[in-house]
Amino acid sequence: RDTIMASLQKYLTESIIDRGYFTNALNSTGAYLDLFLWQKQQDSIFTVQLPESEIDVHVVLMDDFLSIGWTEYATMGKHYAGGWANRRALYCVRKAYDLSGEAFRVSYLTHESQHFSDYKNFPALEQPDLEYRAKLAELHAAEETGLRLIKNFILNAKHDRSYAHPFANYHVMRDLSKEIFNQDFVDDAEKWTQIPVERIRDVSRTLLAGHTRALHAAVADQVRAYLQ
Repeated sequence: RDTIMASLQKYLTESIIDRGYFTNALNSTGAYLDLFLWQKQQDSIFTVQLPESEIDVHVVLMDDFLSIGWTEYATMGKHYAGGWANRRALYCVRKAYDLSGEAFRVSYLTHESQHFSDYKNFPALEQPDLEYRAKLAELHAAEETGLRLIKNFILNAKHDRSYAHPFANYHVMRDLSKEIFNQDFVDDAEKWTQIPVERIRDVSRTLLAGHTRALHAAVADQVRAYLQ
């Protein structure tokens, strides 16, 4: 099955490129195969300060889409993925962000750059742990958008490793709650408004550092999962 899919992706990519377009060629968004198809792109370099390092990342800013994937189709254009990272570069749907705003800096650039860094440092790590790390990096970077992120993580949390983002949301909020409130999972958003932004940022960085130490202890280039 994997061989057939790889052959299909290769054929589709070559066919689309021959017609003058760009594509992600049937990669996955969530549990489903997806198709992003666009006509213009611009290459940029951004320097990103992550909680544990500073890195330069190659970002491909994509424009003039013919397809932005199944989520855009299913929601009649209301929702769609803002981008992704692979081991070579970051890809950004330009119209999804104000490139001068915090949402771009935090929820796209920091999140995806953490993935980019982790792909190199922990090459076998599975998506749930990768998302946990990227969401902690977001919270560490957030100033104005921190509470919005926390509310979103609470509303979309699920303790099921089959769903990478909800699973990561659950573990982020569980671990923050333990450190800040000494409780298992605080889902009252009003309580979080009483916590200084710097406190949330500091705890997020501490949690990420602890996760990094655990991964290194488990052999960094082989570990697949730590969160249960």
